[in-house]
Amino acid sequence: MAADSAFAQWPVIQAAALHILRSLLPRIFHKRSPQRARRLHPTSYLDALRGYAAFFVINHHFFAFEKTWFVNLPIIRTIRSGIGMVALFFVISGYVLSLKLLTLARQRRREAFMDHLSSALFRRYVRLYLPTFAALAIVAFLRYLDWYTPTHDSNGDRTVYVQLCDFLFDVSRVANPFAATGYYAFNVKSRRDLMYAGSRYLHILWTIPTEFRASMLVYAFLAASMRMSSTTRMTLCLFCIVLSYYWMAVYAAMFLSGVFLAELSLNRKSDTPPSSPADPPKIAEKPEERRPTSLLKKVGYSIAILVALFLLSAPTEEPWTWYYPWSFIKPYMPQQFNQNFELKKQFWPSLGAPMLIWALDSWHTLQIPFNWEFSQYLGEISFGIYLMHIPVIFTLGRNVLEPMRKAYLGDSLWAFVPQSILLRLAILWAAEMFTHIDKRSVWFARWAEAKVFAW
Repeated sequence: MAADSAFAQWPVIQAAALHILRSLLPRIFHKRSPQRARRLHPTSYLDALRGYAAFFVINHHFFAFEKTWFVNLPIIRTIRSGIGMVALFFVISGYVLSLKLLTLARQRRREAFMDHLSSALFRRYVRLYLPTFAALAIVAFLRYLDWYTPTHDSNGDRTVYVQLCDFLFDVSRVANPFAATGYYAFNVKSRRDLMYAGSRYLHILWTIPTEFRASMLVYAFLAASMRMSSTTRMTLCLFCIVLSYYWMAVYAAMFLSGVFLAELSLNRKSDTPPSSPADPPKIAEKPEERRPTSLLKKVGYSIAILVALFLLSAPTEEPWTWYYPWSFIKPYMPQQFNQNFELKKQFWPSLGAPMLIWALDSWHTLQIPFNWEFSQYLGEISFGIYLMHIPVIFTLGRNVLEPMRKAYLGDSLWAFVPQSILLRLAILWAAEMFTHIDKRSVWFARWAEAKVFAW
């Protein structure tokens, strides 16, 4: 009787087990119903581009073929250019942050502009830093268990109290939006200095205070230029970009390049100004009918993409910097950038990133692959990929996959391939799980705004 009862419950147990296993798989492997298909918007391709950039950052930190000559060829090297991918992050952020505000400014909807600006300013810190603190908490816990083993630090025999204090100190430093960035960050000698723009747990977090500070610059520029004509605003933006390069604030130049490209895109989509301030934003409407791209323009955009990828793939380490054609273009870099290694490796990618986005934005056919399901999936979990890939590399990668590879496959180049595939699948899974935290931070920012805003 008991056996019959257990046998009768077996389909339920089996279904529950399959449901749990299915939920643990990355969502990209699930069959999506037509009703749940993602709704694309005009900047969906930029979300996907950011996703691919985050995925290629993994190659910068772990790539089996990084020393082979083929992978280090111009253009091809883009797939492992970490600084090139960060340049794309910054230009995309400048574009996306400014697009709605530029639309409202062009329609002369002053009240709507100020409402949106106030909301964006209030939510920006929470949006960037809450997921960052969550990632640090995960890493601190793994560090306490001695599962997270980066080379620059050793856990020792830490108590819970010591680990908690160390975690809070790291959070307090990462939370500092005034920490030194760019050229000035390298006058800071110690990673325990509060003015160091980064984390001892996750060194990639130097981008967060940089992103926040540049966001404030974008909002300030848009507020100051709200009542300008499009031509005047673009001229001023170009002037600020040149000044940013002169002052060696490359991150500011990249964000402002995104603003310039957003304005350029709106100019291209609107041949005539809005008839009245009450007109709805065109960016929210369904895509307008596009005129066919001429052959000459297609050739121009293709050349621009090749040049952009060439600049994004600029090498930063020896001996690749001495090879042709890099040795040929070296003298054309401004002298002040040659004096600092960190600035030197940012210069060429900072020129390539805006060029690539301009070409993609101008030729809509090129956006089609970025609107595919997998591309949009990467875009949705891009922040999770960026924050979680280092913890996965230093836990699962170093403690499990690497010993297994050495024991069963050896140290040949191709022995790294299974390890690389499994590692990237694990990163996608971790990023997808982390995206739930990321979405809750967006919800919390809006909830806090609704609670504290009086009108």
